[in-house]
Amino acid sequence: DRLGRALLLTKNTQGAIEAFKQAVTLDPNYAPAQLELVDLELNTGQADAALKRATDWRAAHPQTSVGDAMVGEVQFRQRKFPEAAEAFGAGLKKQPTIDLLVRRVNALVQAGEGSQAETELKDWIAAHKNDAQARFALASLYMSTKRYDLALSEHEALQAELKDNPVLLNNLAWLYGQKGDPRAIEYGEKAYKLAPKSPAIADTLGYLLVKNKQKERGVELLQSAHDGAPQSPEIAFHLAAGLQALGKT
Repeated sequence: DRLGRALLLTKNTQGAIEAFKQAVTLDPNYAPAQLELVDLELNTGQADAALKRATDWRAAHPQTSVGDAMVGEVQFRQRKFPEAAEAFGAGLKKQPTIDLLVRRVNALVQAGEGSQAETELKDWIAAHKNDAQARFALASLYMSTKRYDLALSEHEALQAELKDNPVLLNNLAWLYGQKGDPRAIEYGEKAYKLAPKSPAIADTLGYLLVKNKQKERGVELLQSAHDGAPQSPEIAFHLAAGLQALGKT
């Protein structure tokens, strides 16, 4: 297992796969190596092999939620969202954790079951009132369903507990930007300082700067965001808007 992780650091993917396979041959019950193999198989286009590995491990270890989480993750990345939600739900019944609930909520939202996701989150929060991760997931759900006033209220309420969370700060920047609140750039700068390599965060700040007549720096940030996430249509659109604002049609 340690050899596999070391090989991953040197970008020797095939060597890492062989090392992790040796680890699971020596101990088929060793979950960390199985998880690494599933991830590597997904990343190298072997989705069917990843699903079979995860399904087999779950069948051999029905008492733990790890196998359900493995299966759910593979299905989520295959965009089989209803199936992923079901797998995460099965894991939750065995071991109720906020991590599994958040994964299930994300799958439900992607499957078009936002109302069910919201109900399950609220039920969890009612039983775990001090769970900031669950409350943050609810705030993010409000954002994704465009209930911006509710999202802003929840995000503001979480600031004291998650004051150095760059995603929370980025969300606040975006929400304030929607309302034309001058605090938008302030929060965008805070988020960017904490996570300067995040394309999503650079995109938010860059677009806010462009809209607030700081075009040159805004486009610079948007270009870095696009370089980091070239497949994102939203970032590409923001960069195009920034370039147009500079007269680079």
